[in-house]
Amino acid sequence: MNMKKRWKAGILLLLVLMTVVWWNRKLLEINPFHPVMADTVYRVITCEDQSLLVADKSGNRIYRINQDRQIEFVLNGTRSQNGFYDAKQMYSGEDGSIYLLDVRRTGSRKMEQERILKYDRNGKMVQVVSDIRYDENERVYKNAINRIDGLDGKIVWFQFSGDGFSIMSQDGELRHFPYEEAEQYLVDFAINPATGFCAYLTKSGEIYEEQENGSFRKVYSADDNKLQIPWYIDYSLDGKLYFADIGTRGIYRVENETDAVLVMNTTGSAAPQELSEDELRESPIYYNFDMGDRLATTDTYGVIVGDLGAEAEYLTEFPLTGALKMQVCAVWAGAAICVLGCVVLFIYGIYRVFRSKDQFIHIVAGMLAGTAILTALFTMIVLKDWTARMTEEITGRTTSVSGLAAQLIPGDKLERIHSIQDYEGEDYQTIRSIARSIFASGNMQINDLYCVIYRIQDGMITSTYSIEDYVGAIYPYDWPFEGSDEQHILETNEQMTYMGLSSSEGSFIFTNSPILNSNGEAVGIMEVGTDLYNFQQDNWKMVREVMTSAAVLAVTMILIVSELLIFGQGQEKRRAALAAGGDKTCIPASMLRIQVFLIFFVTNIPKAFLPIYIMKQAETESVFGLSPAFLVSIALSAEVLFGALTSFGGSAVLRSIGRRKTALFGSILFVAGLCMRAVVPTITSFIIGNGVMGAGWGIPSSDHSGHDRGERSGGKERGIYRIYGGILEWSELRRCIRRVSDQLDELPVCSHDRWNHEHTVPFIQRTVYF
Repeated sequence: MNMKKRWKAGILLLLVLMTVVWWNRKLLEINPFHPVMADTVYRVITCEDQSLLVADKSGNRIYRINQDRQIEFVLNGTRSQNGFYDAKQMYSGEDGSIYLLDVRRTGSRKMEQERILKYDRNGKMVQVVSDIRYDENERVYKNAINRIDGLDGKIVWFQFSGDGFSIMSQDGELRHFPYEEAEQYLVDFAINPATGFCAYLTKSGEIYEEQENGSFRKVYSADDNKLQIPWYIDYSLDGKLYFADIGTRGIYRVENETDAVLVMNTTGSAAPQELSEDELRESPIYYNFDMGDRLATTDTYGVIVGDLGAEAEYLTEFPLTGALKMQVCAVWAGAAICVLGCVVLFIYGIYRVFRSKDQFIHIVAGMLAGTAILTALFTMIVLKDWTARMTEEITGRTTSVSGLAAQLIPGDKLERIHSIQDYEGEDYQTIRSIARSIFASGNMQINDLYCVIYRIQDGMITSTYSIEDYVGAIYPYDWPFEGSDEQHILETNEQMTYMGLSSSEGSFIFTNSPILNSNGEAVGIMEVGTDLYNFQQDNWKMVREVMTSAAVLAVTMILIVSELLIFGQGQEKRRAALAAGGDKTCIPASMLRIQVFLIFFVTNIPKAFLPIYIMKQAETESVFGLSPAFLVSIALSAEVLFGALTSFGGSAVLRSIGRRKTALFGSILFVAGLCMRAVVPTITSFIIGNGVMGAGWGIPSSDHSGHDRGERSGGKERGIYRIYGGILEWSELRRCIRRVSDQLDELPVCSHDRWNHEHTVPFIQRTVYF
């Protein structure tokens, strides 16, 4: 193998390696020599084989932890339809398969799509179980699918409907339960594995359980004299009902309507004790849990797994299995090789450019370097300035909207909310109605903004309202209040704006404004902001478009310059021949090929914009009820279709009226079709005009086909040959070549420069490919 082949093989292997590394790029975020910390865990569930599924706060990364408490594999989220993006719910099937509720939102937290995805035991996506898409004009903020569970060996889920909620499966609706405004008032659901009956939890802290006759009975109600906030419910395998209380910060087992037994909190699970008010402020919150044959939950700082009545296992870090560690190391090594290979190729390319004496190589290198420099300057200067201006505009809107919305919220009513039972009271519903009238009205000026209302309850930061309408009257956080920005806002009545604040859930711009009561005292905080994901994606889209346009421009300029250089070489060759007394009519092929290039270039550039124009026209017309996409395909294919069909009878027309009249007739048809498209810009005229244009070159094409085959076949065979030429052999290019070929037939060309299709066609095909 010579050196050139080795270089080609090396570059090919480098491209393959870069593809593999890019496909596994998420693994580059993991340090193979350091365990993964459990300080960003959002949800934990147990599997049939005692392994764990752990999701982080962002919802776009899930770990499977084996029985040895090592990470077996990692599921990484993606914005594409081939995976999940924000896993809000998880469920493990009996066969080890994984079911995820994937939720996608806009910057204003408005719903875009929600799906249930199924993965196999090894983390490979199997199918989309359920898919709900929302129109961009719909003002929906809360996902319809609430909980994934199991029933009689099937995977089911609870889904809100217009007049209640339903238990759904892949076979459709299994059971429906009427409940007025269920989407607003209900928080969570669960299915009793022992009986198959379900239970639901309300925002007022009441738990209802289904009875044999289909009705629901209240089995627990939170004490309105205490900060009790039941938030998540689940059944054990023996049919006992448990709930997580984010107010008292513990997990309880329901005994009767007023009593519940504490089974776990920060004091442990062997003999847990209720916490004092001071201890509550310092204790973590268990927002969810999984109660199978063992208890599994998280306090966002670690994972807790154990049997009830015994001391639980507290996990704060997870090492990688040997196989996963080798995989991560391989990706890191591959990335290092790719970087090193690119550097070597870059240095070698510069070396070859400086060593080369070929003028064409220098010109191409200069064009590529200039394109790269201009693209970099645009990205660093123009795009940076545009990003700064857009960030300033978003910040200005969040600041003004937050201040105005805070003034509209009645602080006196907000101040009177003290328990979750106040959710159904007049004060809370007034506040909720005002907030929704502002942010869920569809106003285009604030269409991309969300809002959250905070207040301080018993020394804790709590949320009273959010645009998603998930929380009830009180939803506590485990953020410390003392020394926080929230304390500063409430004490000084000042606004605070946060630009590009990043968290595990994304990057945000938002403004916090104080909500005042009638005495001018700050009693709450209005947060207004937007998720910067779409904004960042628009930036990257602009960068990609600039780079693509620059690459296309560079390739186009290289093609033009190369043709000019070849033309210049042909001129020098002809001058030398004339100086030596050669024939003046002898024209080198290198001077003639530029005609083919220019004909192709000029006639095909407008065709890049034709589909866009036809699509816009098709969207405004209705032709036999056909879809716009189908009409566009008909309009674009009509020319080739009619050209192929009319070529069957082209030889008959040629024999009847002769070659010259046939060419004239075809030209008239071609011009007529072109005028029809231009003068009457409707989708019907496009279709008819393209058909007439196709007939214009289809009828005389059999004459050219005869030249291609040396007139060895009859008329019908020439027509059929034209079909294959039009469909399979670059019909547009061959027409350009034949136009020049016809001119050459009339010139006495030197034998060593005679026009040769075998050299020209591959060149034009390479041009079209670029």
